[in-house]
Amino acid sequence: MQTYATTTDFISAFGVDESVRLTATFDAPTEVDEPALQGALDRATIRVDASVSARYPAGFKTIPRLLMVVTCDLARYDLSTGGGRVLSEDADRRAQAADKLLTMVADGRIKLGLDTEDKPVEWAGVQRLPRDTTLRDALEDY
Repeated sequence: MQTYATTTDFISAFGVDESVRLTATFDAPTEVDEPALQGALDRATIRVDASVSARYPAGFKTIPRLLMVVTCDLARYDLSTGGGRVLSEDADRRAQAADKLLTMVADGRIKLGLDTEDKPVEWAGVQRLPRDTTLRDALEDY
């Protein structure tokens, strides 16, 4: 199984406080439970693999940053819905956006910037969106 995000990536994305909030145990209430976090990342990786493996069957030498972000968002959702934790609107919204992105990758509507041999693709005519456009706005029609 390819690794799209590490525990360090997750902590960098969401901060130590959020990572502790989502993984802390009764015995260590102020520490990140790394095995729990790694388990959530592994489950998220399985979901990502299921979506991208048809388009990119050989895996990646260089992990596209988009897949790291999506994996972290899905792992956060997974951690947020277990152990009696309350799911935040942000975690729910980001997981829904991640699922949409994965569907779009699987359908070929979004490219990851790599060809089938894992080489960067030269982009021509890339659509530029206004700076204040959010991912949610960009995906609204999908």
